[in-house]
Amino acid sequence: MSAPTFASRAQRLRELFLKLHAIMSVEHETNWIRGVGNIIAILGEAEDDPTAAKDRIDESHQSYRSMNAGNGSFSDFHIWREDFDERVKANAELNKVTEAIWSEFESNA
Repeated sequence: MSAPTFASRAQRLRELFLKLHAIMSVEHETNWIRGVGNIIAILGEAEDDPTAAKDRIDESHQSYRSMNAGNGSFSDFHIWREDFDERVKANAELNKVTEAIWSEFESNA
């Protein structure tokens, strides 16, 4: 795979993590948001050096996997709303972004 392809993939991942960060900011999440911010910074390095994009993607993937490992991890994060329908809607958007992140990490292009 060529550097521009990895660079494009890093850019797509960064955009997804920016969406995740925005959701977490609105929800006043203060713990996991730091890890997401770190991943955004790592992926941003691929913009400065597209030849390093594959390594930055791999590093980001490893960090995100670590955040999601075990009980009490980011995989347990959810949005709470008193109203059930609002809670479902808010978490649907969160799930859409996190599923897209996993999908992008697992893709080959």
